[in-house]
Parts: sequence; C-alpha cells; structure tokens
Amino acid sequence: MDPRAFDTHKAVKALKVAGFSDPQAEAVVETVGTAMGESLATKTDLELALQPMMTKADLDTALKSMASKTDLELSLQPVMTRADLDTALKSMASKTDLEMALQPLMTKADDLDTALKSMASKTDLDALEQRMITKAGLDATLKSMASKADLAALEQRMTIKLGAMVVAGMSFLAVFQKVF
Repeated sequence: MDPRAFDTHKAVKALKVAGFSDPQAEAVVETVGTAMGESLATKTDLELALQPMMTKADLDTALKSMASKTDLELSLQPVMTRADLDTALKSMASKTDLEMALQPLMTKADDLDTALKSMASKTDLDALEQRMITKAGLDATLKSMASKADLAALEQRMTIKLGAMVVAGMSFLAVFQKVF
C-alpha cells in the first residue's frame, strides 16, 4: 500500500463513532490529509536527498590524497639553520676585500678618463674639416692622424679596460648586495 494513501472515508467514520459531527469529522480528516501529503517523505524524496552525499570510495580517495603527518612535519622543517646562515656569512667578502677589489678599478677609470681626454672634440673635427678643403691641408692632416693600426690597438685596449671595469663593477654589486 502506498504510504501516502489515506482512507478518508474510514477516518470520517472513526471520528463519528468518537462523537464528532459530520462537518467536524470531515474538517479534521481534510486537515490531516493535507498535512500528511505535504510533510510525508517518499522513497524517491529520500533518494534525491541522499544522492549528493559522498560515497565511501569517494571518502577513501580523498583521504589517500591528503598529506600525512610525516609530510607536514617535513614541510615545516626550517629551510636554513642558524649554522648554515653563519657558514654563508663567513664565506662572504668583507669591506676590506671589497675596497681591495675596487682599487684596480679606480686606476682603470683614471686610464679611461685620460684616453677619453686625448680624443678629438667637435671643435677639433670642425677645424680638421676646414683644413681638408685644400690638398696641402689634407696632406698635413693625414700626416698628423693616427694610423688604422694605432686606432685598432687603442680600441682594443679601451675595450679590454672597459670590459674589466664592467665585470668588476658587476662583481662589486653582487657582493655588495649579499653583504647588505
């Protein structure tokens, strides 16, 4: 028998036997029947309500994918100990080491300044252009100019010195960053 089936005729008869009048018995049966129909859960209602619940297999899979206590303890261990930090700091360069490393750079900077000062200025180039108009001026200018070999040698020396300065400067910055 369907759990929602309610024999209203039988209920009315039982209420009349108990002393209810016809309108009273029918009113009570109608009210109870309506209330039962709204609040009574069927098997389908229960299946729909339980459908989104997690199965044992789903729960087992979720638990297996979680980190264990050992995993958590290992992940919480410090990355660097105090001894590791002390060792790292001892291996870094001191201020005196940095000053000694920078000393050759100062000399190279002076050499570069000297080389740059000896180069021709715009005024020198303008004057050279004016002298080159005549053949005699051109010959005199060509005799006073450095040869390609001289310029190539100068360029090579300047490139080496500038490269050394850049490397030393980068090293200084790297060490300076670690120290401070």
